[in-house]
Amino acid sequence: MGSAFEAGAQVLGGFGRAAARKSAAKVADFEAAQTLIQQDQNTARRMNELNKALASIDAITASGNISADSPTARAIRNSRRRSARDALIQENLGFALARTSKRSEAARERAAAPFEILGGFGQAAGTLGRAAASAGAGG
Repeated sequence: MGSAFEAGAQVLGGFGRAAARKSAAKVADFEAAQTLIQQDQNTARRMNELNKALASIDAITASGNISADSPTARAIRNSRRRSARDALIQENLGFALARTSKRSEAARERAAAPFEILGGFGQAAGTLGRAAASAGAGG
């Protein structure tokens, strides 16, 4: 009788582990969505920094009686834009990689859930098989 309870517990354990996998998948999906929000916030912050830098460049050139359209002023602004763009690309790549990783993690967890249930049934079958063999052997 005890082996039947043990087998039942193993089946329920498989369902519990499957539920835990599904929950972990939901957490990973949420974290993937969070990286997209972080990326948007980072982009907005970088654009704000760029606008402040360009405004400073314009103020400095104006205070020095240098035309905003002068080759030097344009070169400085273009250099600052390139630098900001390059930094933003690198940072956004990091966010994209993190998002992809979290999405992969969620997919792995979802794919593993049914196997946890199957494993619980497998454990139960083993327990019942050993009990039957033990009973058949006179034990």
